[in-house]
Amino acid sequence: MKKNVFLILGLCLFALLVTPVLSVAQEDVPDSKDHPLLTRMPDFYISDYEYKEFDKADFKNSKGEDIKVEGHIFDIFYQIKEGKKAPGKVQVLRNYENAIKKIGGSTVYEAKKEAWLKVVKDGKIAYNMKLSQTRADAVVKTLITKHGVSPNRLKPYGVGPLTPVASNETDEGRALNRRVELVGR
Repeated sequence: MKKNVFLILGLCLFALLVTPVLSVAQEDVPDSKDHPLLTRMPDFYISDYEYKEFDKADFKNSKGEDIKVEGHIFDIFYQIKEGKKAPGKVQVLRNYENAIKKIGGSTVYEAKKEAWLKVVKDGKIAYNMKLSQTRADAVVKTLITKHGVSPNRLKPYGVGPLTPVASNETDEGRALNRRVELVGR
């Protein structure tokens, strides 16, 4: 049984990384930890942390458009320790991008102070995205041809493994994730 574990990372913390810390506390906030796939840059500490086993989050697609995704959510904010030299914004960004690429991930979208990074542990993202789009196209075609729904009211959009509703660790979970949702727009 193949394991599919999808992690989506939205890293929006670069503004904090280059600002010297003004607070007295120089230790990680209680109950925080680094992301399991990334290592921390030297001389940084976790200033704010939130982890959700399964939730919805705002994300960016490759065109920079806002989309909603579901899955593990990691919000980890780092700050440089007082008296330490902060790396440049580009250095921090490339550090995370290179770490993600080493484990088979990719940069989905990049802007001035943020990068939206994605990791798919089994590496079959392209196949799953195509399969998802094909499924969405088939549903729209059926609604138009067999149920008389106006094509202007429908837009197929496959999101593949980006929005699981259950764990992909089991056959039952994978079955629940093979679905089509109608979303009002």
